[in-house]
Amino acid sequence: MRLFYVPALLLFVFLFPSLSSHTFLQVSPAETPSPNVFSHVILLSWDGTQYNHLMSLYNSGNLTNLKQLVNETRLPILKALITDHYTETNYGHPSLLSGMGQGTVQGCPDNITIWENLEAWNSSWVTGSIAGKAKFTDTIFPYAHDDADYWFAADTTANTVTNQALSFIHNYSQSSFFLFVHFREPDYAGHNYRENSPQYDNALIECDNQLGRILSALETEEISDSTAILVSTDHGFQEGGTSHSGNAWGNPISDPNLYTIWIASNRGTVNLTEASKCYWDQNDLAPTIYSLIGFNDYKTRWPYIRGSALWDRAFDTRDIALTNIQLPSNVTIGETLSINITIENQGNYTEIPTITAYYNNSLIGTKTLAYPTTPLFDSNHTASTQNIIITWNTTGLPTGKYTISANASTIPADETSQPNSAYSKNETDLTDNNITYNTLSLSPRETHDVAITNLKAARNWDYASCTINLSITVKNKGDTTETFNAEIRYNDNMLANLTIAGLLPDEERTLDIQWNTTNVTPYVDYTISAIVPLIPDEYNTLDNQYTDGTIRLRIVGDVNGNSKVGVDDLYAAARAFGSVPQDSRWNEYADLNQNNRIGIDDLYIIAKHFGSQN
Repeated sequence: MRLFYVPALLLFVFLFPSLSSHTFLQVSPAETPSPNVFSHVILLSWDGTQYNHLMSLYNSGNLTNLKQLVNETRLPILKALITDHYTETNYGHPSLLSGMGQGTVQGCPDNITIWENLEAWNSSWVTGSIAGKAKFTDTIFPYAHDDADYWFAADTTANTVTNQALSFIHNYSQSSFFLFVHFREPDYAGHNYRENSPQYDNALIECDNQLGRILSALETEEISDSTAILVSTDHGFQEGGTSHSGNAWGNPISDPNLYTIWIASNRGTVNLTEASKCYWDQNDLAPTIYSLIGFNDYKTRWPYIRGSALWDRAFDTRDIALTNIQLPSNVTIGETLSINITIENQGNYTEIPTITAYYNNSLIGTKTLAYPTTPLFDSNHTASTQNIIITWNTTGLPTGKYTISANASTIPADETSQPNSAYSKNETDLTDNNITYNTLSLSPRETHDVAITNLKAARNWDYASCTINLSITVKNKGDTTETFNAEIRYNDNMLANLTIAGLLPDEERTLDIQWNTTNVTPYVDYTISAIVPLIPDEYNTLDNQYTDGTIRLRIVGDVNGNSKVGVDDLYAAARAFGSVPQDSRWNEYADLNQNNRIGIDDLYIIAKHFGSQN
């Protein structure tokens, strides 16, 4: 049933005690509730209330109305955890009002809140929301505010919020209703004055005072007995700080002051031993409200709900099981494998297990689930499942068959990583904590390794425009046939790019190269080098390059190397005339036609280039 949506711009209307100028649509009274079923339910959020600070004020007698509300012999103030979203208002309130945290999704999705579900179930129920922050309309609940019968959201005080709540209660006291009431004061004081400030104390006391006004109104309207009240918060607050932003429970860097919240109620019963030692979940608020209204089938009616009613949450079974392990059956040594392990939470604790993988009896690695992959929680009220990956580097292992196994264990009890394990409930079914993959074969790795073993020129000098003979020797040091290129350079210039095809394992091959030096500048020291670019999977590249030394060119006829051809060159050649390499008079620079004999042809070449110079 659609009644009113009150935007922040109309806030001034509600600053007056009388709402007689507004017409509230009347609805038929709900059926008389059966025992433990209530026709009026109110959820209050004290925004940003740290659990430890609240309990300090509560135990010192400063929160008298909350003290009046709580029956400590049946349901004391419970500790609860934020388990599936960042500790922010934008995420905490959708969790409170839907039973499912949104992770980091901004804006509560459509058709999952208490307002929407009650309207769809029975339009005779009046649903309302009165919040002290304007962003409840468009930022936090962009869809639900159109479905609730009465909606008020403005940046305003707890007193104004309560005024609206009292008017709502008065007008619909004879109808079945669900009302959400939000006080911003603790969050505002924490951000502006710090958590441990007097202003933060006063903010909580102010929330308690407004709770008292609501309790009195219920008495006045004579509906106290038919009204269930729950009080909680969207997130905690940094100890002594001005922030509450942080990770949910389960992250190694999480702050308990941020993710530990509290739940108070005037209805229901829980085990007092569990209440003193265990932690509930923020997602338990919505299913608790459904249970109070009479929806004991909330688990199947709205399967997306992660939580349980406060009295339905069980702390009796802890059971982690490894149900599957996947990896290839044949692997080459040197590969890095991804071992895919499926882990299932078959108990009713939220767990953060550690998974350890082994080959034979040797450790591969461990992985501890952490937010946001945790908690392993029964979001559909059946066993929940996660897949994790543990990597295994097989480099250096011998060939053969290996047995791969994995083990699941629970983190030891401590307050920050596994709060509920302090409740002395131990896992008894350990048979499914281990899983084995029997036959994995490690095969030898193909070795890719080519090398240049030699590079040489016929001589370390020559006349420009001549052809210089070089040779390169390469070897395949691996165990697979290779085809690759070898680049030969003079200084930074490409001399040749050779393709060596089909070089067999352990084969050594020599290739000849002819270097035409036409257009190559003489009288420069040219370093001759060769390199084989990296071939795929080659592990040793140190022998992929080789340097022979330098070659220097001179102009044709310059026997004495003084950069010009003249009488001195003719004289030098004449002195060696008729000699061969074995003679003492032999001068290799005078053998211009390279026939290993200095004769008239060489003198003719010198004479032909007489007068040339560089």
